[in-house]
Amino acid sequence: MEGEEPLVNFLNRLTKNGGLKIASVLSAFILWFLIVQIQNPQDVATFGNIQVKITNTDVLESEGKVYEILEGSDIVRVTVRAPKSIVRELRATDIIAEADMSRLTDINTIPITYSVQNVDSSSIGVSGNRDVVKLSVETGISKYVRVRSNIIGTVAEGYVLGNVSLSQNLIQISGPESIIDNVNEAQVDITVDNATSSLNANFEIKLLDASGDIINDDNIRKQSNYVPATVEILGTKELPVRAEYSGTPASGYAATGEVIAEPETVTVAGHSTVLSGITEIVIPEGNIDITGATGDVVSTVDISQYISNSLRVTDSSEVNVRVRVESIERRNIDIATDNISFVNLPENMEAVIMDSAEYHQITVEGFKELLDATDASGLKGTVDVKKWMDTQELDELRPGYYYMNVDVALPEGVSMTGYLILHTQIKRMEN
Repeated sequence: MEGEEPLVNFLNRLTKNGGLKIASVLSAFILWFLIVQIQNPQDVATFGNIQVKITNTDVLESEGKVYEILEGSDIVRVTVRAPKSIVRELRATDIIAEADMSRLTDINTIPITYSVQNVDSSSIGVSGNRDVVKLSVETGISKYVRVRSNIIGTVAEGYVLGNVSLSQNLIQISGPESIIDNVNEAQVDITVDNATSSLNANFEIKLLDASGDIINDDNIRKQSNYVPATVEILGTKELPVRAEYSGTPASGYAATGEVIAEPETVTVAGHSTVLSGITEIVIPEGNIDITGATGDVVSTVDISQYISNSLRVTDSSEVNVRVRVESIERRNIDIATDNISFVNLPENMEAVIMDSAEYHQITVEGFKELLDATDASGLKGTVDVKKWMDTQELDELRPGYYYMNVDVALPEGVSMTGYLILHTQIKRMEN
């Protein structure tokens, strides 16, 4: 057939010297490959500290479980083989390492898959130094722990630490059961070194075990990492204590007037505006009753009830109060006649004591120590003639004989019982 002849001729020409033609094609490919390798050769790049992204974590969360990554197995080193033109443009952010939690094995490992974003995967090879992420899987629990404050340092001299108030005293924590079980309490450290004014701030919450050691674990989730706190720094003032008493001791006894407070002064703390308005602490008489006492009366009094609610005693608020009660003694002592004088005599009159005795006896009473200290030789007696006339309702004093009272100057706390009366002659003075 006429139409078949050209086709046969073409096929004959095409297959003629076939081996040579195949060799030519191979040579051309090899030449192309060599040119490509020379112009854009293969290269290798390694990227360290690549974080493996864990996906589908809700698989465990839905089962009430938590996990911990072991041995830093979520940090990998990735090697990329690719043409130099691609490698030259790669950055660590282009490297993707993922572990799908839904592929978790019975031995708690997750296979890692590697890829490079925005690059044709057929032209590169990606591998990592790890094949799996290793996990520790546990039941997750939550619990509340107490939050307490831990004061560090000392406030400035003349100040004391007041109330420390935390905005909350409980915090909820959650995490792996084995870790949460070891948490005993939470603590906030508050430094008050040389502080002179109150503090208001947020303080970091630390978790402690039963031994007081800090627990640092990224697998623990806290309700809050900080807690607001207020710390009062108060001024101080030293105040004397004064006590009053009521009642009458037994017959023959009396209160000496000496009231001893132990301690004599107390230090109170508060804000300066309150401290400036107080100068002493008074224990009112209703607290100490000496009725029927035959000796010292000692009472212990809580003085906090006698100061403002906005103040507080820095040390113990109890004060021991002693009211001195002693027996009353009587003694007879002699006053020298020469120590007795007359005053306020009418003009041109003089007085003469008719009794020729050198001494006159008086009876005095008081506490023993006061009587012991009384020097009879130094006692002075006085007859106030004008005063005596007033008591006798006399407007004029005529010469004659009279019995007049003598006032004796005695030490404080010593008194005379009865009277010292002298037989006295009043006469006109001789010119």
